[in-house]
Amino acid sequence: PDSLSALRIFHNVYMQYEPSEKWGIIAGFDWGTEKMGASSFQHWYTPVIIIRKAWGDHVKTALRGEYYSDKNQIIISTGTAHGFQTLGISANIDYDVNEKVKLRLEGKWYSSQDAIFDEGTQRQNISLATSLCIRL
Repeated sequence: PDSLSALRIFHNVYMQYEPSEKWGIIAGFDWGTEKMGASSFQHWYTPVIIIRKAWGDHVKTALRGEYYSDKNQIIISTGTAHGFQTLGISANIDYDVNEKVKLRLEGKWYSSQDAIFDEGTQRQNISLATSLCIRL
């Protein structure tokens, strides 16, 4: 709201390279700044790299690495000494059932500088998820 006198700027820059129909690489960098009233600018950033491979017409895999740094807790509030500084690695396998239906199995590992997972008792988190996407 205008009453907060806030200014937020966000940048998303990425490069996509596909050396063949089977391989693809995306390297990106997100950077944001925010100024509240008369305070100085605070910032957060996220570098990311994604490597994709197609194993045929229906199966694709990807490996993703990213680091999210929000020391001043502008976007993600943790209430911890170092804010949100987390490394993430994930791997997924996608199966295209047909052109309108996709299944995904994805594993993720996160490691944070502070204990922010499991109600503030753990520095690491591992998850395994499935999803179903239907295009209408």
